[in-house]
Amino acid sequence: QEFHPDGIMHATGHQDKSISIWDIRSQTVFTSIKNNEITGDECNHIAFSNKGYHIAASFKNSNVVKVYDMRKNFSVSTIELPNDSVVSSLEFDPFGSYLLASQENTLNIYSSKQWNHDQICLEQG
Repeated sequence: QEFHPDGIMHATGHQDKSISIWDIRSQTVFTSIKNNEITGDECNHIAFSNKGYHIAASFKNSNVVKVYDMRKNFSVSTIELPNDSVVSSLEFDPFGSYLLASQENTLNIYSSKQWNHDQICLEQG
């Protein structure tokens, strides 16, 4: 679960791998995102970028992260993390320039310009 930066929307992940974006004021689902092509189980981590333009989601028992453009409601990237371990957390940096996806002992950093893997900044053995 994650609040949108404007505080008006809230995202929830579900067992069917979908994501619901709720309008807090009207208490209704504003939109839903389906993730049928994802291997793995339910959506377990969600992160909004600093301005709320992008939402990233990871899935239980999967090393895949999906990134969506909230303004156009479509997928902009499917990121397969470099090793087979599952995603343990997702977060955008405060400026929305990078997406951080951690796995077991690795922190992966992706540029939000083209969603390419910039570097692994921390890897513990």
